[in-house]
Amino acid sequence: MKSVKISAVLLKMAFSLCILLAAVGVYSQKALQPYDDWTIQVLNQLRIYEERLELTSQSHEFVTGRLDNEGTEWVNIELPAGYTYHILGVCDHDCFDLDLELHTTDNVMLSSDVETDDYPLVSVTPAERTIYRVKVIMANCSSEPCRYGLGIYRSE
Repeated sequence: MKSVKISAVLLKMAFSLCILLAAVGVYSQKALQPYDDWTIQVLNQLRIYEERLELTSQSHEFVTGRLDNEGTEWVNIELPAGYTYHILGVCDHDCFDLDLELHTTDNVMLSSDVETDDYPLVSVTPAERTIYRVKVIMANCSSEPCRYGLGIYRSE
């Protein structure tokens, strides 16, 4: 009788464990949706250029998006005071020129990088916690849409 009770308890525990593992598996699949090839290119480009430019303190999650040739998009970024921040832009292999402009919320341009390249960099040192607007400009995209990415880095 005792072994039947233990077997029933073990069976219930095993069943509960299977349900829990199934739930975790479903959650993990949703949380880890695969990136498309172009977004992966952009994330790899961010890592390559942050190393080349010696940007070592990533302060925010990467921002990614897609734009057609000559398209623009605004991205709001909140930055605390006390540090200089560098905002790096990159784009996929179908993009040959990406530009960035850094604006206040009143649309005053503080900095821009409109060189003919695919890794613009703008910087700012906020005096107080501030929201900035970054204008992303897809200046030359050969196969629309092109993906872009932004990395935000703090220097001490």
